[in-house]
Amino acid sequence: MGRKQQNRREPGTDFALTPGCNRARTSRLWGVRRWLLWMVLAGFFLVTACRDVITTTIVHRDGSLDRIITVTGDSSEVFDSTLAIPRDSSWEVIRQGRQEQDSSQFIYSIRKSFRNAVALNREFGAESSDTTRPARRVTLTKRFRWFYTFVTYREVYPQWNQYTFVPMGEYFTGRELQVLNNELVDDAADLILSPQDSLALETKFNTWLAKNLFEAIYRTLIAVTMDSPGVGVSPEMLQSARDSVWNVVRDSSDAGTDPDADLVTRVTGRVLDKPAALQEILQAHQEEFETVSEAMDFFGGLHEVPENLRSIGIQPRPEYASNDSNAVEMPGLILDTNAKNVQGNTVGWEIDQGYYFVYDYPMWVESRVVNWWAIVVTALVLVALITGVVFSFVWQRKKQRRVPEK
Repeated sequence: MGRKQQNRREPGTDFALTPGCNRARTSRLWGVRRWLLWMVLAGFFLVTACRDVITTTIVHRDGSLDRIITVTGDSSEVFDSTLAIPRDSSWEVIRQGRQEQDSSQFIYSIRKSFRNAVALNREFGAESSDTTRPARRVTLTKRFRWFYTFVTYREVYPQWNQYTFVPMGEYFTGRELQVLNNELVDDAADLILSPQDSLALETKFNTWLAKNLFEAIYRTLIAVTMDSPGVGVSPEMLQSARDSVWNVVRDSSDAGTDPDADLVTRVTGRVLDKPAALQEILQAHQEEFETVSEAMDFFGGLHEVPENLRSIGIQPRPEYASNDSNAVEMPGLILDTNAKNVQGNTVGWEIDQGYYFVYDYPMWVESRVVNWWAIVVTALVLVALITGVVFSFVWQRKKQRRVPEK
């Protein structure tokens, strides 16, 4: 497909990627199934307005790229200026309004051209000043082989989840991480666990989640105690009681009760024998604890977190943390890719947060471009060589005929 045609096409309309709001999958690991199923279904049905984001990147032969971002949803919220997609004048708005096929759906689509991957990364990579999007880094390499040029496009979603107080790599074994990752991307056919191992991993995973929730709440409790010097509870007292409080909270978590501010402060009050003081702290700082709960919600989260909570490790959630679709149109013939959707010279990935919950999620595709100019040059050289050989042969024959016989 020539570049002129590429510039006229309307990406996202002729490449079938299932919208994130309509995606669902089942888990083979029966032990973690309930949590995963709840996570997926809740993400579908407990949001007020469903939004799907399709990012399409068109790679040109000269190494330049066009990026198109299309947001669709069942609410005019897709036009909201707070939505974390680029809004500056360097982006061309190519579609905005209700969809023609379904008037109940809204669409907002923008486009921008970049000279190379370096320029693209300035806007979307780690160099970008926009912290509401994960730093998805793109690399584009070309290998020249005379008749062909091999083009490889790579894009990486960085590993992200808000449960960072207990690092996964320090809590789970390498195999356990692999099983969890494969379950989250629904590709665990070769790593199916026995019921006993599956139950053990479920228990360990739930404890890890509970420990992270506990740490978020408890660190907030320590921080706000500094602002309540008159209640008779000091940060030092809380630090010394941390393990004892966690042991009680963990037992409650094992019994099916998720840690929340009410549970943690109530247990802390009992451990320190100061229930009234802890209740007073909870009431005085209810807003901070509610903010922590929202920020630690798996399929919710907050895109903006107050600085005082960031300082204790509460992470803001990137806008594009779930239900993304990514498509890449390559020049030439597709040779290899890790995408599951391939149509002609376009490949696509349907991504939800599970794909990069444990590890970075790499997307890559390689294509082969025919260097027609090299073929023409080679043909001309061959014609010239053949012509030269023929001319030399003919000239030699004529020369031999001119030599007189003795």
